[in-house]
Amino acid sequence: MAKNGSSQPGGVYRQIRRVSVAGILVTLVLTLGAALWLTLTQESGARDRALTTATQAAANTMQAMAAGGQDRTGGYARQMAESIPDVDLFACYTADGTPADFYDVVSGQSDPAALAPLDAGLMDRLNATGAALLDNAQAPGGSDHCAYAVVRLADGTVAGYVMAGVYLRSIRQTVLATLAAYLAIGAAALAIGAALSLQLARRIKTELLGYEPDAFRDAAA
Repeated sequence: MAKNGSSQPGGVYRQIRRVSVAGILVTLVLTLGAALWLTLTQESGARDRALTTATQAAANTMQAMAAGGQDRTGGYARQMAESIPDVDLFACYTADGTPADFYDVVSGQSDPAALAPLDAGLMDRLNATGAALLDNAQAPGGSDHCAYAVVRLADGTVAGYVMAGVYLRSIRQTVLATLAAYLAIGAAALAIGAALSLQLARRIKTELLGYEPDAFRDAAA
């Protein structure tokens, strides 16, 4: 009964390793792909909620300041932009939608003239809902996600609006960091799976005394 060399391209042991690695790879792609999609979806939702919450909190603060006679916007945008995590820019608008205060954490720009006045449709929606809203159509150049909220006085009169935004590059950094982490996990899992499949093939080969299964079938014939 002749032995088939382990280096033979069609050896069953090599086929076992290939099938095992292929199965592990397919499982990893499906599992990590689903996990990555779920993670990015959750992060996107969390980012949007953080933006709307921060914007509404800023509007409430300005409302309290106005009620206490501290009707000011100068410097407030910078204070909010630097104090709120994951916010790249912040702006305050007057009751008619004119930019009054602005600060960009990334570029350091603080000229309100760099912003366009708020769209009448957006102001109508904010006035009607009374809650913070996401609206990317009004986003300043370079930003991807923006949230707006209306500032009201104690009698319900609209005193102005506030906006918080995040840049696309900040979102990309989050996506790339998440993707790198999943790729590292996938590479480690694939390496471990390949090592285990090699051990399995060697164990089967040992139990068959180094013979290919075809050799036993030919001998029986």
